[in-house]
Amino acid sequence: MKSNVCALLCVLALSSGPSNAEENRTGLTDEDKIAGLALVWQEANYNFAFFDLAPDLDWDAEFARAIGRVIATESDYAYIREIQRFVALLGEAHTNVEPGKVVRARYGGHPAVELEEIERKAVVVNTSVDLSGKIPLGSVIVEVDGIPVDRYLRERVFPYMSASTPHYLWRQSIRGHSWRSVGLLMGEVDSIVRILVETPAGDRRDISLPRLARNAEVEWLVPPRRDREALTFKRLDDDILYFALNTFNDDEVVTGF
Repeated sequence: MKSNVCALLCVLALSSGPSNAEENRTGLTDEDKIAGLALVWQEANYNFAFFDLAPDLDWDAEFARAIGRVIATESDYAYIREIQRFVALLGEAHTNVEPGKVVRARYGGHPAVELEEIERKAVVVNTSVDLSGKIPLGSVIVEVDGIPVDRYLRERVFPYMSASTPHYLWRQSIRGHSWRSVGLLMGEVDSIVRILVETPAGDRRDISLPRLARNAEVEWLVPPRRDREALTFKRLDDDILYFALNTFNDDEVVTGF
């Protein structure tokens, strides 16, 4: 299923050009939108293996409800979001929708802040050097655009994040999933997100941050996740060795081990 859905959405994404006057409009007809939704419904209906784990999901009824929402979309991005919302109902992390590279490049923006989910809180674990004085490491984001984080996640992030477990849902939603362009602080590149943070000292600070492109040059306090070595090994003292596998997406892990 995933390959077919990705193919559909990649073709759609590549058709959108962000530099013209009609950048926010979709070239899809209502029939095209319904056909795309129907393809996703059909592929899951035939191939999805875990409907028994979602006994309360009425897939046919959700398809019918989604028709009106996809017809109402006014941009390629909005259409992709509705397809993401539909697929996320399946509750399976590997059955998801990843937009094509043009849409990801435009709507996968994120401030120069790295977050980690700790006890369902959005904790700052890295920032750019120039933000370090404003947002100390260990700060907790408590509001996004004036909305409490818990509510923001439930209303604006969770519905679009395919996830098999609550832990994965919270972690990926807070950290942000770059390939899906879904996350707590993610949005259109160059847009501004306003956050309220609570520092380790207990101070609260209202800060506005620009969302940067994924390939933007940033001077980080510590190497960001994507730049860390695949394999880390060091001796902490005579009796303790530290060994970390930082990715499962690089063959270097196998050869290095």
